[in-house]
Amino acid sequence: MKVLDKIFRYFSACLVFMVLCSVMFLGNLFLLPYRVLRIRFSTYVIHILGAVLIKIFRIYVLGNPTERIQKFFPAIYVLNHASALDVVLSMFLAPIEVVSIAKKEVAWIPFLGWAYFLSGHLLIDRKNKEKAISSLNKNAEYVKKNSLGVWIWAEGTRSQDGRLQPFKKGFAHIALATRLPIVPVVMHNTHKKWPKHGLIHLAPFEVRIQVLDPIDTTSWTEENLDNSIQEVRMKFIENLGPEQKPL
Repeated sequence: MKVLDKIFRYFSACLVFMVLCSVMFLGNLFLLPYRVLRIRFSTYVIHILGAVLIKIFRIYVLGNPTERIQKFFPAIYVLNHASALDVVLSMFLAPIEVVSIAKKEVAWIPFLGWAYFLSGHLLIDRKNKEKAISSLNKNAEYVKKNSLGVWIWAEGTRSQDGRLQPFKKGFAHIALATRLPIVPVVMHNTHKKWPKHGLIHLAPFEVRIQVLDPIDTTSWTEENLDNSIQEVRMKFIENLGPEQKPL
């Protein structure tokens, strides 16, 4: 029975994933001239997808992090990235009116990547620093103009072992351009449910997500940017457990 249950859950997850990503892809084609509508539509569909996947994978989110996320909107929500599970949880947690930022390789993921490419969210080339910063600054203006928030993984890629990695500067450049506050969102132990090299475990799993108080960015400058980034990173180090603190 356990084997059949696993097969059923994996099959159900794949089916829901393909159907909703197809809906998002087709909807974005229809809304192609209207970027802000594509962002809202795709985030709404992704929210439904995340909620369904959380049920299928038997993930139980402790507390009510969405309440604090909404409380501080609009903001730049900065997350640590320990697992692919963080993406599933972000689907469920992110407000409808946020621009999410991902590496350009995401566009190659079947179904989700194709839909994401059309969604109005931002894909950046991490290997081309000047192009990436230019794209971030351009989109920061769009965020300000349309009163949007930003959802971004500070490390730029998943951790190999769940431990916190050095932070990239992308979120800080957006903060300089928008002056939105930084809201650290701390994901605890998600790598235990879905390790980087392996399938998601289907045993019931409780996950704790901390939404910390906003960090004001109005005094940030190019000159003190490294110190400002380190200030944000320290918030994660202070709140993560020993298994996820950097060595």
